[in-house]
Amino acid sequence: MAANALVQGSDPETGAAWAKYVLSEGQYRDELMNNLGGAAGAEGTRMTIAGFRVLSYDEASARVDLGVRVSSQNQNLIISGVYELVWQEGDWKISADVQRPLDTASIPDLNAYVPWGE
Repeated sequence: MAANALVQGSDPETGAAWAKYVLSEGQYRDELMNNLGGAAGAEGTRMTIAGFRVLSYDEASARVDLGVRVSSQNQNLIISGVYELVWQEGDWKISADVQRPLDTASIPDLNAYVPWGE
């Protein structure tokens, strides 16, 4: 789900419709749906999943950290994106029970990550 969220959620043409399905029921759902902004200003940006870490997991929830290589405007960065996920209605969904179901930060390297398969 985290990988799908990165790919499908970053498409401005389909992101909002996709979010309606993938965002779980929860106390922040309406707020999160209202704050959806397309990928404005992201033209020329390239992202590649390079690694992942499962930070926590049980049958009802998971925290998954994606290590992503980002190239934009002659800059190369490595970004960590931690997704808060919940199992709901027979599928993994992005949690709407937290205000920030995706927490991103720049990181220096991918040493702690399991390499993403090719």
